[in-house]
Amino acid sequence: MDLDLHPATAMVSTTSSASPEELWAVVSNPGAVPAFSQELQAVRIAGPIGVGTTFEGDQRRGETGWTTTSTVTEFAPPSVFSWSVGDLERPVSTWTFEVVDHGDHRELRQSLKLFGAPSGLTIAMEQNPDQAEAILAGRVAELTKNMQATVDGLVAMAESA
Repeated sequence: MDLDLHPATAMVSTTSSASPEELWAVVSNPGAVPAFSQELQAVRIAGPIGVGTTFEGDQRRGETGWTTTSTVTEFAPPSVFSWSVGDLERPVSTWTFEVVDHGDHRELRQSLKLFGAPSGLTIAMEQNPDQAEAILAGRVAELTKNMQATVDGLVAMAESA
C-alpha cells in the first residue's frame, strides 16, 4: 500500500448561516481547533497566518503525545486555508478548510490526505503488514470523527460571534 502514490483521504462538511467572513475568522485561526479536537491539544503560530507561515501542534492519543510542524500552503480569504504537516516535499498529511458560499447558506468543509512519510501510522502499518489496511481504515475513521466535531464546533463558534 503506497500512500505516496495513493493517499488516504477524508472529507467532512456542515452547513452554516454565518457569513463567509465570520466562518473565515474561525477557520483561518489554527489556535481555535484544539477546543474541538480530541487529538490536537495546542497550537503555537510563528507569525501572522499566510502562505509559508509555520505552526506547531501538540497532539495526544491516549498516553502518546507528539508535536508536529505545519506550513501554510494556501491562504485565500475567505474561502481556502490549507497546510502540510512535516516536510513540504513529502508531507505526512495535508489539511484543508474550505468555505463555500451557496447564497442562502455556507458550507464548511474540511479535507485530509494522508501520505507515506514516516509517522506513527506508517510505522504501525510497516510493523503489521497483514493488518495495514485495517490500521489505515481505523485511523481515517478516527480522524474523520475528529474532523466532523471540529467543523461543527467552528461553525457554532462563528454563528455565535
